[in-house]
Amino acid sequence: MRLLNQLSFRTKLFLPLTFVCTVFIAVLALSYQTFERQVMLNETLNAKIRPTLENVEDAYRDLYQVLGSLEGLLAKGVTAEIVEKQQFEFYDNAPKALPRMQSFQTLIDANLVDQRFQMDLNRLTNNTQAWIDDIESIILTPSTAVQVYKSQYGSLERDFGVLRKDIKTLTKAINSSSETVSADIKASTIRAERLIVGGSIVAVLLAVFGSLILVRFLLAPINEMGNALNDIASGDGDLTQRLTVRSDDEIGQLGYSFNLFVDKIQTSIKGVVDAANHLRLQTEQIESAIRNSVSDSEGQQRESDLIATAVQEMSASSMQVSQNAGDAANATKSATKEVSSAQNSIADTVGAMSGLRTRIDQSQDMITALNNDAERIASIIGVIRGIA
Repeated sequence: MRLLNQLSFRTKLFLPLTFVCTVFIAVLALSYQTFERQVMLNETLNAKIRPTLENVEDAYRDLYQVLGSLEGLLAKGVTAEIVEKQQFEFYDNAPKALPRMQSFQTLIDANLVDQRFQMDLNRLTNNTQAWIDDIESIILTPSTAVQVYKSQYGSLERDFGVLRKDIKTLTKAINSSSETVSADIKASTIRAERLIVGGSIVAVLLAVFGSLILVRFLLAPINEMGNALNDIASGDGDLTQRLTVRSDDEIGQLGYSFNLFVDKIQTSIKGVVDAANHLRLQTEQIESAIRNSVSDSEGQQRESDLIATAVQEMSASSMQVSQNAGDAANATKSATKEVSSAQNSIADTVGAMSGLRTRIDQSQDMITALNNDAERIASIIGVIRGIA
C-alpha cells in the first residue's frame, strides 16, 4: 500500500491497463505457442504420416500387380506378346514396392511410431524382396512358368499372406500414429480456445478490479477536497480543518497545496480580526477624546460668557473699571491663555481624527484583499468541482 501511495497519478491510472495488456500478451504468447504446435502437428500429419500411409497402401497394390502380372502370363498363354506385356507390368510395379515400404522408416526415425516396428519393417522388406525375386525368376522363364508356378504355388501364397499381414501391421501403426497426432491437434485447439476465453475473462476482471481501485484511491481524495471547499464556500467551513494527505502523487500534492492555502487564508482572516479589534479600541479612544474636547469647549464657552459679563460691568462703571483695570488685565491675560489651550486641544482632536481616518483606510484595504482571496477560493472550488 505504501508503494502504491508513492506512485504518480498517471502511473496509478495506467496500472490496470498494464495488467490487462500483460494478460493479453501472455494469452497471445501461449496461443501462439499452441498454434505453432498445431502447425507442426498438421505438418507432421500431412507431410509424413499420411504420405507414408499412402506409400504403404500403394506398395500393397504394387505387390498385387506383381502377382497379377504372373497370373496374367499363365492365364493368357505363353506368347511373345503376352510375355512382353506381363514382364512390362512386372517391372513397372515391382521396383516401386520396396521404396514405398521403406518410407515407413521416416516415422520410426521421427519417433512417430514405436521402435519395435523396426523389426517388422526389416522382416517385411526382406520377405518382399525374396517374394519378388521368386516371381521374377518364374516370369523370366515363360517356357517353364506353368510347372514352376504349380510347384511353388503354396509357398508363394503363404509368403504373400505373410507380407499382407506385415503390411496391415504397419498400416495399423500408421493409423494409430495418425489418430494420436489428430488427438493432439484437437487438444491444442481446445487449449487455445480455453486460453483465449480464460484470458479474456481474467482481463475483464482485472479491468473491473482496477476501476474499483481507481475510484477508491484516486477519486476519494478529490471528493474529500470538494467537500472541504464546499464547506468554506457556504460559510460554514472550519478553517482549522486540514485534508489528510495519504499519497505522494498529484492528488496528494494538491491536498498539500490546499492545506497551505487554507492555512494562509486562516492567517489572513486572523490578521483581519485582530485589526478590527484594534480599530474598535482606537475608535473608543477617539470617541473619548471627542467627548473631552466637547467638554473643554463648553467650559471655554462658559468662561467667555463670564468675560462678556465682566466687560459689561466694566462699561457700566468706568470708575470701577479704572480701579480694577489691573485685575481686568490679569483676567484677560488668563482668558487668553485658556483660549490658546482650547485651540491646542482642538488641534489634537483634529490630529487624532486624521489618524483614525488613516487606520480606517488601512482596514478597508485589508477587507478588499480578503474579498479578493474569497473570490480566488470560489474559483478554485469551481475548478475542483469540474474535475470531480
